[in-house]
Amino acid sequence: MYKLPETALAAADTVDLKALQDGVNTPASYVDRVKQAADSFDAKPTALFRRVRAKLAEMSGDLVRCSYCEDSCADEVEHIKPKSFYPEVVYDWDNYLFACGPCNGRKLNQYPLLVAGVCTSLQAERKANGIVAPPVGDAYFINPRSEEPLDYIWLDVLGGTFMLSPLSDDDDFDQARADKTITILRLNREAVRKARENAYGGYRDRLAQLAARIAAGASAEEVQSRKADIARSPHRTVWLEMKRQAALLPELAVLFAAVPEAMTL
Repeated sequence: MYKLPETALAAADTVDLKALQDGVNTPASYVDRVKQAADSFDAKPTALFRRVRAKLAEMSGDLVRCSYCEDSCADEVEHIKPKSFYPEVVYDWDNYLFACGPCNGRKLNQYPLLVAGVCTSLQAERKANGIVAPPVGDAYFINPRSEEPLDYIWLDVLGGTFMLSPLSDDDDFDQARADKTITILRLNREAVRKARENAYGGYRDRLAQLAARIAAGASAEEVQSRKADIARSPHRTVWLEMKRQAALLPELAVLFAAVPEAMTL
């Protein structure tokens, strides 16, 4: 996971989403708003959401990878804050991202909160209290639309495990947020871990090829093309972590020293 680029909807589509949200917000009771959100989203306008999906695809990179695992093709509109608990954001553009089926299915309505110092499950709260508004609390789940996940999570490139782990050893809440996000999405499942390991080799080889072509006097067009290949490759978190850990890995230190501008890709 990494922070997704800002991608704006067309002004008319933003207006249409707000109108739909206003309709969801109309019922006086929370129970009715939850039902209205579900019914309305099931019948959402096809043309409008075709354009929403296109913008989410653009946000997901050239290869349209899942915003969570970065491995599978993204094809599902995911509500970061679950619509069954937060009907007030069912049509909030900033609450959307593109996810793959496996990640979307794993997350479902999971969105744990820190409430009065206690980790609170929204599902457990609903089971105990019925359909009432969620308590006010701080989200454990890291939101890649508004936050940089790599401020909380790191990828072990140096040790070669390509496993994600909490970054902070000092802040218990930050550590818990990273751990719960990784666990909810199963971001260290073996297929994804192996894909990250493979991506590392691909990035390293593309960087080496770029360095070799620059040294051989390649044209500006070829250099730009090879840079674009790096920028559009899947598993961008691997690339970001390679840059962050480059000074600790001799083979990367040499390559980035040869192509320092690669640090900006």
